[in-house]
Amino acid sequence: MLTFILRRVAQGLLTLAIAGTAVFLLIRVIPGDPAQMLVGDVGDPAMVAATRASLGLDRPLPEQWLLFASDLANGDLGTSIMTGQQVREVIMQAFPVTASVVLLATAIAALIGIPAGMWAAWRQGRAADYLLVGITSVLLSVPTFWSGLIVLVIFSVKLGWLPALGYVPLGEDLRAGLIALIMPVGVLVLAELATLARMMRSSTLEVLRLDYITSAQARGVAPWAVLLRHVFRNAFAPTMTTLGLMLGHLLGGVVVIEKIFGLPGIGRLLVDSIVQRDYPIVQGCLLFVAFIFVIVNLIVDLLYAALDPRVRV
Repeated sequence: MLTFILRRVAQGLLTLAIAGTAVFLLIRVIPGDPAQMLVGDVGDPAMVAATRASLGLDRPLPEQWLLFASDLANGDLGTSIMTGQQVREVIMQAFPVTASVVLLATAIAALIGIPAGMWAAWRQGRAADYLLVGITSVLLSVPTFWSGLIVLVIFSVKLGWLPALGYVPLGEDLRAGLIALIMPVGVLVLAELATLARMMRSSTLEVLRLDYITSAQARGVAPWAVLLRHVFRNAFAPTMTTLGLMLGHLLGGVVVIEKIFGLPGIGRLLVDSIVQRDYPIVQGCLLFVAFIFVIVNLIVDLLYAALDPRVRV
């Protein structure tokens, strides 16, 4: 098991190194000059050149990369060009917003989608199965930006039940914070619920065809016992992998939701920083999302190995 863990950690570090280099190179090809943005369109060329020098943008690309790698190894993500704040501090201010939305949406989608998928598989070919397949097919075909706008118009503009925009930290006012998260979390739940339910249904169908399940049914074991004791553990392993990928996907894809509902999270911070050509913030957000994605999938790999020892080889 120790060898497996060390191998996965090494793979994660390699992934982060590749992602960091890719982000560094992509940031450099984004159109626009941050020095010109700081000085303004009517700025003196000499002032623009001095600003570029202060930002280190006048140095050769390999030298910029070495400085970037050195700072990153020390946990320094740089300083915002527009505000002068440390990038790490700016991200840590925005991350709780994104984390609360993503974690709530993932938990609710899992609590609904996993049992629904198992039940549909158990009732294969019957009304419950057809209903789940039909609903999930519709949900998979609806983009989040469209469903987000529809939900906003119906529940906020037309009915006036929920606030259209804004965010209240859960630590300050739990009730107001949860109310503000109902629509964004609900939209993400609808987006990911279908994926989890379909994956769990497919995994459960495969397990139900195995001999030991047939043997348990022949011995008269109750259906709920067959599902919980014999089916769930083997069927959940592939779905758990999907769950880890979904968390990473939500962290990167929550941009649209945060923009629609006015949430001050990482997604909105990333979009605003791209518009302002604030390269350090953009770079830091992308690296932070990559880091979280690698950590989440490392945890999923370890849990998968705990459920199925064959994975450790």
